[in-house]
Amino acid sequence: MRSHTGEKPYSCTLCPYKAATSSVLYRHTASHAENKPFACDLCNYRARHKVLLEKHMLTHKDDKNKPFKCELCPYRAKWQCLVKQHMYTHLPDSEKPFACTECSYKTCLEKSLTRHMLTHSGDKPLKCDHCSYQAIKKHNLRDHLLTHTGEKPYGCDYCSFRSIQKSHLASHVMMYCKGVPN
Repeated sequence: MRSHTGEKPYSCTLCPYKAATSSVLYRHTASHAENKPFACDLCNYRARHKVLLEKHMLTHKDDKNKPFKCELCPYRAKWQCLVKQHMYTHLPDSEKPFACTECSYKTCLEKSLTRHMLTHSGDKPLKCDHCSYQAIKKHNLRDHLLTHTGEKPYGCDYCSFRSIQKSHLASHVMMYCKGVPN
């Protein structure tokens, strides 16, 4: 029943983590154990049990599909040219030649400025086939379309939470599952 109410009466004595059941708290306390012989070869994560490392490795599944990484932030891409394009976001505004005439937005790409200008005009060229929703960006329309299907492709590794947007999943993990071991 606690899974429906969100009640988490069991608290970890070593960190802010709370659990709905004592068995879940017991599993969590293993995350504080010093003996963690299983190491991830893609990051600094270590696990006490092999099965926890295997579960953690699922968090890197996108990394295999996106082998190219920005050297300045966590951004990853399927193709090197996308990382090269992404690098423009790290330039100071003084080096960005395309500037919005209505706000302080600056960019290195003319197509980015063209898309940005739509935020001022109110024009939303992408339209949903099922309702009156309109969007400027493709990913916003794609996420919206999932509301019609009920599909929630992003699932939490720690609980049954699912989300339409990856950013909502990331927020959920940070807020509710931060202390849970992978």
